[in-house]
Amino acid sequence: MDKSTVDKSTVDEPAGGEPAGDGPAVDPRVVERIDRAWQRIETWLAAHAPATAATLAPPATVDSIAAAEQAVGVAFPAELVASLLRHNGAESTSTVSAFTLPTIYEPMSVDRIVAAWRLRCRIDDGARAGDGDGFADGWWWHRRYVPFAEDGRGDYQFFDQRDGAGSRIGEAARVDGVNFAGQPAGLADLLERTATALETGEPFNGTWRPVVTDAGELDWTWE
Repeated sequence: MDKSTVDKSTVDEPAGGEPAGDGPAVDPRVVERIDRAWQRIETWLAAHAPATAATLAPPATVDSIAAAEQAVGVAFPAELVASLLRHNGAESTSTVSAFTLPTIYEPMSVDRIVAAWRLRCRIDDGARAGDGDGFADGWWWHRRYVPFAEDGRGDYQFFDQRDGAGSRIGEAARVDGVNFAGQPAGLADLLERTATALETGEPFNGTWRPVVTDAGELDWTWE
């Protein structure tokens, strides 16, 4: 069967469970590094792209993060918790597109993380049920993948929270499946390199250059 197309209506809602950890307590050093990177991004946006700056959401609460962990049954990595405690994602308005990382992925709120996880699990479970040849574990999705950014077309960046994976970042495409090649070393690394691209005007990874529209919005152009 086509592993990228599954009838979502026939698949049961995936269950979460207990997160694999003690809740969203975070090493202060991780918080400091994430906050410092976000501060650089916020400062640049306020000066150069104020319309985009306004789309950064207020912080998530510790309780909302804990509830999200409970819903998916997986402890969030420390970097994600620290980032959510700074900004609970970014949200578009009727006139302004949300802030996006240079990978053209939009940071997600805790509610969107849970919704995306459930959607991906439903589709993956349905594909497994209808695939007589065996659906490769983690090829398209896994219950211990935690999405944190989306492109609006069904693709996600996520943390791999499987045992031994080290919270590595991957990309989950709706058609081509999961890819770990060329991904940032972590969320702090991604945010720091984003800040550097904004401050210097140099393209992120040599490909995505920041530009500002006449309306004061940040955009990324491919080179």
